[in-house]
Amino acid sequence: MNRSPASLLSALAILAPMLVSACAVAPTFTRTNDAPASHRTPEQVQIFTAGPPSQPYLERGVISIEVVNARYQQMTSVEGLIAEMRDAGAANGCDAVVALTPIAASQTHGGTATCIVFK
Repeated sequence: MNRSPASLLSALAILAPMLVSACAVAPTFTRTNDAPASHRTPEQVQIFTAGPPSQPYLERGVISIEVVNARYQQMTSVEGLIAEMRDAGAANGCDAVVALTPIAASQTHGGTATCIVFK
């Protein structure tokens, strides 16, 4: 079976959006309190995975990240989910994000975390 370059490009044009979205994650933020927003870059947002910090804080909301396409869940890394949590935390005024679901165990499904600001 010999395919023309035009037919291969057409097939690629159809498949490319599917491949790009195959491992997409969809972060959502649900505000739970009126804690003041912080202004941080993703790199400045702290991640707590073993429990909440000892420093006093206020809860601002809940971040949920879901791997959109279950067929490709194994392609999502722990590092990728942590980066998504940091991005979502920065976008929603968090000083830190406290994982509510174990990130390593839930890497193929996504995760849920509390967005906090320090007092």
